[in-house]
Amino acid sequence: PAPAQLNAIMAVSWTWPNILWLSGLVTAGLQLLTFLVAYLLQFDKLTDISGTSNFVLLGWLSYALGAHRYTRQTVNTLLLTAWGVRLGSYLLLRVVRRGHDARFDEMRASVGRFGGFFVFQAFWVFLVTLPILLSNATRYDVPIGARDYVGWTLWTVGFLVEVWADQSKDAFYEQRRSSSSTSSSSTRGIITTGCWSWSRHPNYWAEITLWLGLFLSCSSSFDAPNNLKGAYPAGLLSPIFTFVILMFLSGCPLAEQRYNERHGSEGWYLSYRAQTSPLIPLPPFLYRSLPTWMKSYLLFELDMYKKGLPATGVAAGGEGEREGGMVKGSPNKTTNLIEGTKGRPEV
Repeated sequence: PAPAQLNAIMAVSWTWPNILWLSGLVTAGLQLLTFLVAYLLQFDKLTDISGTSNFVLLGWLSYALGAHRYTRQTVNTLLLTAWGVRLGSYLLLRVVRRGHDARFDEMRASVGRFGGFFVFQAFWVFLVTLPILLSNATRYDVPIGARDYVGWTLWTVGFLVEVWADQSKDAFYEQRRSSSSTSSSSTRGIITTGCWSWSRHPNYWAEITLWLGLFLSCSSSFDAPNNLKGAYPAGLLSPIFTFVILMFLSGCPLAEQRYNERHGSEGWYLSYRAQTSPLIPLPPFLYRSLPTWMKSYLLFELDMYKKGLPATGVAAGGEGEREGGMVKGSPNKTTNLIEGTKGRPEV
C-alpha cells in the first residue's frame, strides 16, 4: 500500500482503546519476563531498569501507533524518555555499585513476594504512563497553550530538582564512606544540605511535580476537537498514583521510619525534623515557625512519619544547631550514638 494508505490504516486500527490494550499487554509481558529471569537467576539488578525502560517503551510505542505526531506528543514523549533514561541509568549504576538491592533480601527467594513486586510495578508503569498514552492516541491537533507551558515548566523544575537531590545524596554518602575511618564527625547521619535542607524528601517532591507537569500538558490534547471521554480522570491517575505511592506506601513512610529508628535519639536529627518540611520545599526558618495544624494538614507532616521515634527523648528543635552546613546535636547527648553509626551508610 502507498504511504497515505498505510497512514489511513494506522489511524483506523490504532485508536486509543487499542493502544491502551496493547500497552497493558506489553507491560505485563515485559514484567513477567523480567520476573522469571530475576527469580530463576536470583538476580535483582534488572528490577528498576525494567520499570523505567517500560515507561520509555510505552511512550514510543504509543507515539508510533498514534494517528498523528503533533508537537505536543513529540515534546512529551521526549520528556518521558529523558526522565526514564536518567532515572533508569542512575538506579542501575547504584545497584551495580552496591552489588545487590537490599530491598529484596527478604523476598528474593519467595516466588509470591518477589513476583508481587513486579505485579505492582506493572500497575505503576501503566497507570502513570496513561496521560502519554492517551495524548499520543489523539487524532486531532490542539494548539499549544498556557497549560502546556505551565506543565513543561513544572516538569523541568521537577526533573532538575530530582537530579540535584540524587547527585547530592550520592556525593554525601561517598564522602561518608571515604571518611568513615577517620575521627571526623562533620559528616553524620543523613544529608541535610542543599535541597535536602528545604525538604526531607526533595526527590519525591520532584517526582510528583514532573508527573503533574506531564499530565497538564497531555491533558490539553483531551479537549475539543478530540473530546476524549474519561481521559481527564484517567490521566489524572498518573500524578495521584505517584503522590499516593510516595506519600503513603513505599516512599516517605519507609524512609522516615528507617531514619527515625537509626537517629531518633540524636539531637541533630530531631532538630532537622523540626525545621524541615517533609515534602514541599520551604526555608527552614519559615517551616519551623508555622503552626502545627498547618504543618499537619497542608504540608503533610503526618503522624505515620513519627513511626520509629523513641517514646521519650530530646525535644525536637530543642538542642539542635547548625555547624558547617550540617545539623549538629548537643554533644553530651548524641556523640556516642553518632559515633556508633558513623561508618554505616544510609540507604
